[in-house]
Formats: sequence, C-alpha cells, structure tokens
Amino acid sequence: MNFTSKITDVLECSLEIAFKAPILGDATKFMKGYLFQPPVTGFEDYKNWGEINGIRYPINNGNFLVKKGRMFKDVIL
Repeated sequence: MNFTSKITDVLECSLEIAFKAPILGDATKFMKGYLFQPPVTGFEDYKNWGEINGIRYPINNGNFLVKKGRMFKDVIL
C-alpha cells in the first residue's frame, strides 16, 4: 500500500506557536476514534517530537478489528 502527501498551504507563524498547536500537542484530546478505529490513548517514542522530522507512534487499546498497540507513525514534515 503506497501513500503520498502534498503540502498545499503554509502557515506563517513562530515555532513556539506552531508547536503549541493541538495537532502537535496532546492528540488524545481530539483523536477519539471513528467507526471501527479505536481512540488514541497515548504515544510511544516521542523523544524528538517537536523537532523537524520528529516522530511519535500513537497507541490504542484495540478492539475486535484493530490490534492493541502502535497504530501508525506520526511525522512532522
């Protein structure tokens, strides 16, 4: 399965404001799950989150369709 991404717009602001935005903050507040996707309950390996090319791995408690643990890799572009 291949995925592609395209940056369509750039928000001009300071790094301090950018990294305080919810998408870069505590995603458990808004990634509540949808249909069969369980909600995000925490993150693993986020020591470089907030830096350029930083990564973190959202984790979940699973359900009957999705295995418990890491869901995907979240990367700062």
